[in-house]
Amino acid sequence: MTLQQFLRNNEGINDGANLPEALLTELYHSIQANEIKMEQREFISSVKEGWLQKQGGRVKTWKKRYIILSGNVLYYFKSPKDKDPIGFIPLENIEVRAAASGATFELHPQAGGTMKSVKTGDKSSAFEKGHHKAFVFRAESAAAMDTWVNSLRQHSVTAALAQSSLGKGAPPVPNPSGSQRDGLAANQS
Repeated sequence: MTLQQFLRNNEGINDGANLPEALLTELYHSIQANEIKMEQREFISSVKEGWLQKQGGRVKTWKKRYIILSGNVLYYFKSPKDKDPIGFIPLENIEVRAAASGATFELHPQAGGTMKSVKTGDKSSAFEKGHHKAFVFRAESAAAMDTWVNSLRQHSVTAALAQSSLGKGAPPVPNPSGSQRDGLAANQS
């Protein structure tokens, strides 16, 4: 915004009268010199957060990541002090699967779906579509894994849940044993 635009935007803000142009000019230059920047992180409200290990998508190595669950999005950072996430996963139409033993859990797309994810580019801070077919995380203990799995299941959005919240009713979803159950319970498998 130019100085002239700033002056024009602030016309009549003093009970219909203009503030002195010298005051507005000084204010404009002060704002330009000390710009207030809203960081991405300031807009993320945490439902749950903490350290997890995340397995790479292409190279299957484990990296320690600071994870923030906010609404129905899972953000991951290199450090809790980072302002921008390395990537994020919309928790839409996913299944959260806990490993039978240990502290590992996975996020998979529901049957017939695709895994949505976004990550920062390798050489820039621009976001690009992620390439994971699934996400694998490891907690420090089985108990910690259980709390993460429960939180993720609680905050994920399934097609059946979205449909029922619109008043259309959730269609039955088959489970692996062949019986039918409602869409909310299906997300708990």
